[in-house]
Amino acid sequence: MNPLITCIITCYENDPTEIIQAMLNQTYPNKQLLVFCSDVDMQSFTNQDSQCEFFDVPNRRDWGHSKRAMGIAFAEGKYVCFVNADDEYEPNFLEIMGGVLEKEKADFAYCDFKDKTIDFDRVAAKLVKGGMTSGNFVVKSDKAKKVGWQHRVYASDWYFIRDLLKERIDIVYVPYSLMTHN
Repeated sequence: MNPLITCIITCYENDPTEIIQAMLNQTYPNKQLLVFCSDVDMQSFTNQDSQCEFFDVPNRRDWGHSKRAMGIAFAEGKYVCFVNADDEYEPNFLEIMGGVLEKEKADFAYCDFKDKTIDFDRVAAKLVKGGMTSGNFVVKSDKAKKVGWQHRVYASDWYFIRDLLKERIDIVYVPYSLMTHN
């Protein structure tokens, strides 16, 4: 059985159609998509897949961090991942990450990624500044709920990871580029 993975999708003035379709097209079958948008015409999404739930949230100019905090509260999955509307994912991202988490009985899995702003084929992900982004990891929901997404500054994803590390979580590294950060 594949446990439910909740994907918290945040967007601001971006059309979320492509990222929603990309997440629906993931090879992993059991997923919940929570889509948090600001200033987007929500009427165009009324006929989306039943795996999607939409929230029209005012922009707080905090890089989507308040939306991530809300997403954690609404997450129903065993695992949660954070997806920005302008990022891109390999179709097997959830399958690989969820599979590794289940196999290793870990709390947190992270993978390498590509970055469109840097001329590298791959950014080797490290749990240090410069090698992580909010979109290249999947974490157990209970751990995410325990620490919460507390900060609203630019580097809040780092603070979230730091808060998770303080909980002495079990971590697994996946040495593949499974997403592209924009």
